Amino acid sequence: MSKKKWAICLCLMLVLLIMCSSMAAPTFAHSNNLTAEKEKLTIIFENKLHEIDPEKLLEIVTIKELKDFSGNNYTLVECSPTGYMIYHNESGRFLEYSDSAASPYINSKVDNIYYAGPTQYYYLENRTYSNTITGNILTSDHITTLKESSNEMNTKLLNKRDEINLSFSISEDNIYPSRAITSVNVGNSQYFYNLIGCGYYVPPGSNGVCGYIAGGMILHYHYKINGNDQRFMSSTHDGGYVFGGWNIRTSLPQEIRNFGISDSTFPQTLPSIMKNYMSSRGYTFASHTYGFGVMPNTTLSSNLYSNRPIVFFGNWKSPTGGNIDHAFVCYGYNYDTVTDEISYRVHYGWDGYRSVYVSSAAINAFGGWYKLNY
Repeated sequence: MSKKKWAICLCLMLVLLIMCSSMAAPTFAHSNNLTAEKEKLTIIFENKLHEIDPEKLLEIVTIKELKDFSGNNYTLVECSPTGYMIYHNESGRFLEYSDSAASPYINSKVDNIYYAGPTQYYYLENRTYSNTITGNILTSDHITTLKESSNEMNTKLLNKRDEINLSFSISEDNIYPSRAITSVNVGNSQYFYNLIGCGYYVPPGSNGVCGYIAGGMILHYHYKINGNDQRFMSSTHDGGYVFGGWNIRTSLPQEIRNFGISDSTFPQTLPSIMKNYMSSRGYTFASHTYGFGVMPNTTLSSNLYSNRPIVFFGNWKSPTGGNIDHAFVCYGYNYDTVTDEISYRVHYGWDGYRSVYVSSAAINAFGGWYKLNY
C-alpha cells in the first residue's frame, strides 16, 4: 500500500476515534448524573420513611416509575413488611404515605401502573384500566375525566413545591436537612386505626355505598367515645370495632342506607340521611354541616381537637354525567411547619388502609366534606 493510502487510512481512523470519544463522553456524564439523582432521591425517601417510622421497623424494597393519566411523572416507593409512599418528581412533594398500609400496587403483575389521586390506583392490561383495589374498570369518559384531574393536580403541585427536597436533590450535600412535623388527631384515634371490616361493597350497577360506610364509621367513633352510647348505634353492630359485611341485614351501613334514596351520597345529601337515622333513635340535638372543596386547615384543626372527624367526598364528573366517587374519613393530619404543608390522616374504609396520609396538594380529589356536631 502506498504512503498516500496509508495516510488516508490513518486520517480516517483518527476521525472515527474522535467521533467515538465525543459521543461516549456525554453518555458517560449523563449516566453519572442519573446515578447521582437516584442516590439523592433514595436519601429523600429514606428520610421520609424514618419520619413516619421512627422505630425503623420498615425498609425500602422497590422503587417504581408511576405516571398519571396526562403523562406526569411520579415515583412509587414500596416498603417491607408493609408501607408505601407516592412522590411527585417535579414538585418534590409526597402525595401519599403510610407505615401500615400495603402499596396499592403490590399485587399488580404489570409495569404499566397509573395514579390519579387518593384511591385512584390503576394498572393497564390488554388496553383496559382497572383499579388495583376495587377492580373497577374505567370507561373512556372516566379516562378523559382523570386526564383533566391529573392536569389540575399537577398544576397545584407545581404551584407549591417542596423547596427542601428540590434543593437537596441538586446540592452536593448528602446530609438531609431537618424538618419540623406537628401531628394532630382526634382523641382516642385508635378507634379509627383499629377499625377493620367496614363492609366496603359495590352493589351491581351501583357507584358504591362508601358514603354510608363513612357515615357509619363516624357513628361508631362517637358511640365508642361516649361510652357505647346506644343513640349512635346498636351494640349489635359493635364487634370489636368491626361493622360486619354489607350483606348482613343488621350491618350499620345497611341500616343507614335505609334512610337514603339511592346508593350514592353527596355532601348535601348525607346530612339529611344521618339526621333521619339519628332521629329514629331519639337523637334530635345533633347538627350536620357540609361544604364543598377543602375544609380550611384552621377549621379542620379545631374540629379534630373537638373530636369531630370529617367525611371527605371525592367526585369527578364525566362528560356524560357519570362520575368516579369515593368517600373516606379524616381523623388527623401531619403539618410540616417548615414548608407549610399539611397531609390528612384518613381511613379509606378498605381493609388494610386505615391510616394513610394524603397531601393537601391532591385537593382536587376532594369534592366536599361532612361533619357531625352535637
